Amino acid sequence: MNKGYNYKNSISNGLFFNIAARLYAYTGNQTYADWAVKAWDWTVDIGLLQAWNVYDGADENLDCVKQDHTQWTYNAGIYMYGAATMWNVTQNTEMAEQWQARTLGLWNRSTELFFAGDARNILYKVACEPGSNCKVDQLSFKGYLSRWMAVTMQVAPFMTPLIRPYLEASARGAAQRCAGEAGSTCGTRWYESGWDGTTGVGQQMCALETFQALLHTSSPGPLSNKTGGTSAGDPNAGTGREISIEVGTPRTIGTGDKAGAYIITIIMVGVTDWMSGLA
Repeated sequence: MNKGYNYKNSISNGLFFNIAARLYAYTGNQTYADWAVKAWDWTVDIGLLQAWNVYDGADENLDCVKQDHTQWTYNAGIYMYGAATMWNVTQNTEMAEQWQARTLGLWNRSTELFFAGDARNILYKVACEPGSNCKVDQLSFKGYLSRWMAVTMQVAPFMTPLIRPYLEASARGAAQRCAGEAGSTCGTRWYESGWDGTTGVGQQMCALETFQALLHTSSPGPLSNKTGGTSAGDPNAGTGREISIEVGTPRTIGTGDKAGAYIITIIMVGVTDWMSGLA
C-alpha cells in the first residue's frame, strides 16, 4: 500500500484551507468560510500548527500523534496567504482581528526560520540547504513562499512594510548568485558569495518567482464576482455542453448467464492452480 495514503500532510490541508478561503472571498458563500475554519481548526487541533510552526505532517496509523516536525517554506506560505485572505473578507467583523493575528504570527515565525545571511533577510530552506541535501521537488519550495508573500501583501496591505524588505533582499541575493553557466544559471544558496555550483529547474523557478513577486504593486490583486471577476461555476466541467446520464434498468439474469459465469469461474480456478504448481 502506498504509505502516502496514511500521511496527513500540512500542504494538502493547507491548500484545501487556502482554496476555501479564496472561494469565500470570490463568491461570498458562507459554506466556503465554514470549511476554511474547519481546515484551520483541524490543523491546530491535530498539532500540525503549533506556536506558528507549521509541521510537515503526521501518520494516521499512529493517530497522528507522531509528527514529522520538518518545516518547509511552502507550508507556512500557504497558510499565511489563506489567513490573509480570510482577514480581507472579514474586515469590519469580529473575526478580522483573529485572522490578522494569525497572518502576523505565521509571518513573524517565518522570518525566524526561513531567512539567512548576515541580516537574516534572504530566503533559504532551513530543512535541507545547510546540509546540501535538498531533493528535486524541494529545490522549488522557496519560490512558492515568494509567490504567496506577494499575494499576501495584495490581500492584506498591512503586511507590505513587513514583507517587502525581505523580498527585496532575497531578490538581490538571487540575482547576485544567478551567475553560473552562461552568466544566468541560478544557484540554491543565495546568502553565500557567488554561484554555489548548483543548477536546475527548481533553482530557476525560485529566482524567477522572487523577482516577479516584487511586481505585486502592478496588479490590483485577486478579484471577486462583485469586483469584476468573470469566473463562474460549471457543473459540466467545461465541456461546453450539458451532460445527462441515463440510468437504465438492469436486465434479469437468466440461466444462460449463470452457466457462463460458472464455466468462467472453473477455468480461472484451474489456471490459478496450474500457475501455482509451476511456482
